Amino acid sequence: MKFAITAGSSIITLLSTATMLINAVSAGGYQASCDLSRASLSGKGATRTYHIYCRMPDGQYGPETSINLNTCFANDDGYFVPRLNGGAMHTCTNGELVNHRNMHLRCRPRYVPAMSVNNIIDFDPHFTNHKGVLLCDAWFAASLAGGNSTGNATIPDGSQTTNLNSTSVEEP
Repeated sequence: MKFAITAGSSIITLLSTATMLINAVSAGGYQASCDLSRASLSGKGATRTYHIYCRMPDGQYGPETSINLNTCFANDDGYFVPRLNGGAMHTCTNGELVNHRNMHLRCRPRYVPAMSVNNIIDFDPHFTNHKGVLLCDAWFAASLAGGNSTGNATIPDGSQTTNLNSTSVEEP
């Protein structure tokens, strides 16, 4: 009988963890709840940042939210790919918005620095509107899977903090 209770609680824990990870992985898609017409890019190189206004749970647009692209993407041998704290903007250049949600840029391959690869990336599958704060899914998934016990986290660019269990956004 003791074995059945232990096995049962292990299965429940496993299912809870799997459900949390599935929710985090499928979190992508911000375009339906953010104002794409107000999207913009700022900065150059390591400071390249995507800005947008997103709806809060009450349906109203919140304050401008932004993501430093280095915190969400990496240059994988010339290809701009999603990766937590990937630092892509150190070796990717000429990032320009196309249709307010796609970015066109060139990235240098690791072993052929004189060459560059054209990339067009759709941000929609990689960003999530979480209660009016835009998050990159790589960070959102990592914070849910291994975040601290209080649910508080610093937005990757360090500009805001949010409690993943509430609707409040605090400026430092």
